[in-house]
Amino acid sequence: QGLIEPEDCALFSDPCNPYNPFGPCMVSTEGACNIHYRFGHKEDKIEAGN
Repeated sequence: QGLIEPEDCALFSDPCNPYNPFGPCMVSTEGACNIHYRFGHKEDKIEAGN
């Protein structure tokens, strides 16, 4: 539903990641959390100059 950004979740990245998923958003390669974990946010990369 997109109520919060993945990095706003208390479980995101540590301990929840594609190798230790806590839910369907991280299990599925099409899930928002999985995609955000693997590729990050486009805006973050633009701001960093990458």
